[in-house]
Amino acid sequence: MSADPVSLALIGLNAASSIAGAKAQQKTANQQAAFAEQEAERQRQMAEINRRRIEKENRKVRSRAIAQQTAGGVDSGSGSALLVQKNLAAEDSLEQSMAIFSGETQAQSLEQQARLTRSDAANKKSAAIFDVGTSLLSELKGKSKFNFKDGTLEIF
Repeated sequence: MSADPVSLALIGLNAASSIAGAKAQQKTANQQAAFAEQEAERQRQMAEINRRRIEKENRKVRSRAIAQQTAGGVDSGSGSALLVQKNLAAEDSLEQSMAIFSGETQAQSLEQQARLTRSDAANKKSAAIFDVGTSLLSELKGKSKFNFKDGTLEIF
């Protein structure tokens, strides 16, 4: 008793459809992943732009502080005035670092999402192929005899 040719043909059509669907999903996933990677790069660029903006604004704040100190007759190069400048510089450095860190964190999150999207698509493609094989074996179970000869599978 051999497998029904109509059933095998239907399994073949289902296989082609499943694999084509999985390939289409994989193509879409790759496009989504590429978009996420572009967005990650954009986040890094925006973080650098933000860091430069912070640097420029804080440079103006430090300059105004020195100008006010000097206008008030204070020696801006020593004592409390110097401590104020050091604190402003430290805050500036921290703000710039936080801007870069925030952008990098967002970028890495997007890149991870891209990797997961690609991996999920590859898994779905593998699952479709596995399902096809399972359907074929289920159809052949009990209806055909198998013989492994010289590393090849004979079905009769």
